[in-house]
Amino acid sequence: MLKKDDMDKLINMREEALDYRLKAETEVLETMLTQKKLSILNYNMKRQRLDKWIKKEKIKISLLKQDIQKGFCSTTETIKRTQRDINYMRKIFSKYGILDSKTITSA
Repeated sequence: MLKKDDMDKLINMREEALDYRLKAETEVLETMLTQKKLSILNYNMKRQRLDKWIKKEKIKISLLKQDIQKGFCSTTETIKRTQRDINYMRKIFSKYGILDSKTITSA
């Protein structure tokens, strides 16, 4: 399983790649427009399509960040509950002498 820092780096790389692609494709469209290889109407349509796609991808990234955060919070809560349950069982086992001290401390 990846660490939270690794996941953050991965998401940042995705955002950077998206920004780079937007810049590169915008430059291509502008070059085509200035060289008269693309009409202003086609340029506008392609640019709107590109902007719409970029916006959709950024929303996906934002939702992914939220899902990852929820997952880490859920994992943290599960670990806390498990530790609490282990401590509780240690007390019970110790109180009634069910397990020896080695088993209790290794759990």
